[in-house]
Amino acid sequence: MWIVGLSIMCLGLFGYGIANSTNGIPDPAYIAGQSLVYALLLWAVFSVIFLRSQGSGARAVAFAALFLAFFTGDLVAASYQRQQVATVASSIQEEVNRVAAAQQDADGFPKRIERVKNESPKAAGDLGVMERFIKEHIDRLVAQQNDYLLELEAIGWNSVLDVSRIRNDPRMADSKLILERAKAIVAKYEKKSLDQLDGMATRINALNISDSNKRDMLAGLEKNMGKSKKRFQDQWTLEKEVVAQFESAVLMLAARNKWVLDGEQILFYNDSDAERFNLYIANIERLGQQQEKIQHDALVEANKKLDAMKAASRS
Repeated sequence: MWIVGLSIMCLGLFGYGIANSTNGIPDPAYIAGQSLVYALLLWAVFSVIFLRSQGSGARAVAFAALFLAFFTGDLVAASYQRQQVATVASSIQEEVNRVAAAQQDADGFPKRIERVKNESPKAAGDLGVMERFIKEHIDRLVAQQNDYLLELEAIGWNSVLDVSRIRNDPRMADSKLILERAKAIVAKYEKKSLDQLDGMATRINALNISDSNKRDMLAGLEKNMGKSKKRFQDQWTLEKEVVAQFESAVLMLAARNKWVLDGEQILFYNDSDAERFNLYIANIERLGQQQEKIQHDALVEANKKLDAMKAASRS
């Protein structure tokens, strides 16, 4: 009877360990220490129920069997968990790099990014839920970027200083209207992007994952929120400065009549006006380069973290 009971219990413990272990550290010494505690507790209960009339040999066999059931179940589960972590890191890294590579056209201007349909997560269990959560966060940012660019295109932002448009707007009245609308759009999407960050904690709390994984996600979010929010705010500050430089150029053209259109160029009657106008254009290019650097630094940092996750899962 005790052998049958022990066999059933060990099989159950092994299967339960594989299915439910949250241990992600496949270090045999660590797992052995953890398994020893659980095996001792269960062995004491098992001995009282089944081994009261058995000798020390049976008790030793029972303890060894229970320990091995805990140990092997946790070891297999931990190794699988590490493989799953590497799978999730690679999947997220692939999406991050795809989005980064697709956000600019050949001339370096922002463009709409193709969104990927929701795919089944590559990992299972809690890790799969977390993988989907991060990819949905990325997709929300992509959707906001696409909507932002669409709204700017709709007001004619991309042609605000085009000679072909200015030729039909000599008093710059339409140009001023475009600028006012652009400032409102920038403010609208600045708030949307920051609200997206602020809402992450609420969405994490709603995830169907273990409390320990939820706590870890919230701790990671709190640790990185300050840096992420500053990066977003810096991007939007630069975007508002870009609009301000365009506005300065338009107001200059509206206030002074000492310029003419020649083909696809704006020519000024004196050098000081030309230098002033060219300075606004140079500032716009400089601000764009600063935005690109922020994006590049964020991409490098994300890849470093994901590479570290993959390396840790293999060590």
